[in-house]
Amino acid sequence: MARVWVRIREGVVLAALTPTQLELLAKAIGDRFDFETLGYILFKCVGDNKIAEVASRTDPTRTIAMACLKQADIDGVMTSFLAFAVDARKSDQPFRDLVQKTVPAVADARPTTREAVSTIVKALFEAHALLGTQEILQAITASRESLGAVDGDVIVLQVHKGLHDDLHQLQLRRYESLQEAADFVAAGDKTKVGMLRDFQDRLQVTQPSMVTSIQQLSVDTNKRVQEQWIGKLGKAADMLQTALDALDEPKVKISLGIVQRILESEPTQINNVIFATARALPLPSLVDTLSTVSAAAGPTAPNLAKSADQVRAVHTMLTARVAEHQLWQEADDNLWTLGRVFTLPPINVLKDFAKLWPPVRSQYDVLSGAESEQIWAGRVRGYADGIGDQLSALDGKLTKAGVLTSDDIAPLQEIFDNFRAQVRLRFFHADKDLRSECTTLVEIGTPIKAILAGLVK
Repeated sequence: MARVWVRIREGVVLAALTPTQLELLAKAIGDRFDFETLGYILFKCVGDNKIAEVASRTDPTRTIAMACLKQADIDGVMTSFLAFAVDARKSDQPFRDLVQKTVPAVADARPTTREAVSTIVKALFEAHALLGTQEILQAITASRESLGAVDGDVIVLQVHKGLHDDLHQLQLRRYESLQEAADFVAAGDKTKVGMLRDFQDRLQVTQPSMVTSIQQLSVDTNKRVQEQWIGKLGKAADMLQTALDALDEPKVKISLGIVQRILESEPTQINNVIFATARALPLPSLVDTLSTVSAAAGPTAPNLAKSADQVRAVHTMLTARVAEHQLWQEADDNLWTLGRVFTLPPINVLKDFAKLWPPVRSQYDVLSGAESEQIWAGRVRGYADGIGDQLSALDGKLTKAGVLTSDDIAPLQEIFDNFRAQVRLRFFHADKDLRSECTTLVEIGTPIKAILAGLVK
């Protein structure tokens, strides 16, 4: 995760605080968050994994909190850091009161993207209306390239986020159940065949939508890469339909295998495009442009006067959403590896799962720890504890009997399937949040196109 983001600074906060105020903040944060969760919150603010650079896991939590506050201030994101910390403990009113009393800006640090984009769109239309003013025309002309890049990059974000979301919805259909259903195709089991037809119908609806979506991309924005796997997905859907009509079990399994490989590999590839595009999105240039135009326009353009702050807010939220999405994707990738363990002989299942499980659990402990008050987080912790119990029980059986059977492994697989379903459902909501941000951001394209067209005249 060692990537450098183009960031917008919010300004320095620490200089305005007394040593006592800073100590109180560090104490309050350190008493509520551990090393991993503070690292997650800092990552959401800056898009880089900096926690290991500023603190050690063995440090007292208040020391870690102080280090994070200082690093956030250096990066110009301390207000966002505090706002995300408050959001992570929504029901903790004393914590909220302390933070907002110490740094009042935290109370207004999180306007919705919808509100912010609405103001930005109005501001850009105000700028368009003022193109006849020489000073404003010069400022916008100097920003022509960055304005065009903002418009293009936002479309790239929206399209790729849509593709990722579509694949994630397919992932939510338990793939292992589909493979098991394929074993009953030759016998004509109506229930199992019906399950597979439902999945095939989903493929037939989703794949053409993907084909339409990528037409918005230019060839130099990764379009050909997406066309290749989307084409394979379409062929797999057609093969599955033909195989089900003929009750051809081998071809059903082959088509499902093609889909599985796509679902395993492509979300990560798409996520990398999303991360790289968001990282390079030239919103800082838009802040500079709007600030210059606002100064020249004066009180005649009220939305321009507050638009720079709104762009900063959008940038903060987008950075957080993309960083969160990145961590969820990395954790989800490891679930595929764990799931494949169950194809091994029972003893190997125990040995391999026991080795792979601790780092996977650690990833989800971090993600759920940042939202510990949410119902889903409690369920994930419960399933994770249950997996630990099953591993201990299996280890005891192996020690006593010297052998394990498939029936012995079944409870572990069941609780792992439940764990995976729960965390993928939460990942799906993270998908939706980021997709919503991208869809809303696309709205700034209309006034930007109008401005660019006005510059040509």
